[in-house]
Amino acid sequence: MPELISKIATILGLKHIHRAPERDDGNSLAAVMAFKEKYPKYALDDAGNIIGLNLAKTGLTDEKWQKILALPGLADHLRALNLNENGLTAFSFPEGQGLRKLENLHLAENKLKEFALPEGMDALTDLELEENPLESPPPDVVALGKCRNFKWLKDTGKRPVLEAKVMFIGDSSYGKTHLIEMLRHQKITREITTTHGIERCRMEDAPSNEGPIRLNVWDLGGQQFMRSTHQFFFTERTLYVLVTVARRERKDLINKTDLDEHDIDREPLRREYPNIKGFVRTAVYDSPEKKVVALDTIQELQAKIHEIVSDKNEMPSVFVEQRPEWFTVKNELEAMDMEYISYEKYRQLEHIKSLPEDEQRMNLKQLASLGTVVSFVDDPRLDHTHVINPQWIMDGVYTLINDSVIKDKRRGQFSFADLKRLLSTAGTRGINITFDRIDEEV
Repeated sequence: MPELISKIATILGLKHIHRAPERDDGNSLAAVMAFKEKYPKYALDDAGNIIGLNLAKTGLTDEKWQKILALPGLADHLRALNLNENGLTAFSFPEGQGLRKLENLHLAENKLKEFALPEGMDALTDLELEENPLESPPPDVVALGKCRNFKWLKDTGKRPVLEAKVMFIGDSSYGKTHLIEMLRHQKITREITTTHGIERCRMEDAPSNEGPIRLNVWDLGGQQFMRSTHQFFFTERTLYVLVTVARRERKDLINKTDLDEHDIDREPLRREYPNIKGFVRTAVYDSPEKKVVALDTIQELQAKIHEIVSDKNEMPSVFVEQRPEWFTVKNELEAMDMEYISYEKYRQLEHIKSLPEDEQRMNLKQLASLGTVVSFVDDPRLDHTHVINPQWIMDGVYTLINDSVIKDKRRGQFSFADLKRLLSTAGTRGINITFDRIDEEV
């Protein structure tokens, strides 16, 4: 082995690193990148410089990689590097001229959370990042393959989304709407009745090192007969606030401490539901005899929400960087004066039409997770249906399920005649339904 390769073997505790076999086509880089169990390899050029190195599945750690990088002359000529299936949490590289000739880089199945192209690594054409817990590039981009990874990494002007969807869930009469009102205004400013459907609003932005985070709050009606509709609005990358009265349920967030001194058994809940991020006892009315100041409990809840959404480890999707065009499309959809557009029309938007279809769908899925639109790109039955204004579809659905005839007399059965009767007067804009089968029950 060349002296430099022997030093690498010593760092890794290996007895031998093999020279890559010769190929009939003379492609030594392809030979060195191919993986073979317990067969680390290297390739040399005619001058004896190391141009290829395969250390896949050799127990390489961050510390050992730093020692290898420190070896003089290693990085100057490298064109191919395979570090798959190791324990790297970060891909370090030498400053200055190092790795400028690198063409092939495989980093799959490590522990990387972030990867950025080093400045000057312009020769790189082959990159593997699969099966890492990546937050940047976002997993959706990585899943699209090497070409999209390069496009995303090389795009300039990217900035973090800094936006999150916060859903308040719980039974009716548990005080979700009161909590949201207190979070927004520090007091109850209006008469609050039972939420029949879903109400959307914003609460105070959460501070973060990257900038203020916009919080889109969804208040879901808690009546039992409405719960089956909630599935249409549940999305990934959402913070769910579960509200309960402690004496009745075991949930995540406890409201009405002004009425109830009981608590819930927290540790069993944590074991059973590891996604629980905290418990907060809240009140919307002062209780001097119990020394409860409602606003203090609300501020504690707000602080907890802000803490979670501003934590990159808890909600990495908040800090995913997107290209400027992505924000343009988002703003256009939020400002559109139509209640829905077809999937095909979405695909013709100025900054969407030039993208491959898988990336068009990925962008739509990300927008749905923020509550910008409602779409069903992952449901093969509905994946080509409308891109919908969330408020419009909510108004339509809840107009139907809250109708006394359908709800009370028919126990949920309705016909096309009911659609015509209710939706034509529901005040929803842009509705366009053909009622040609009015006798069929649905």
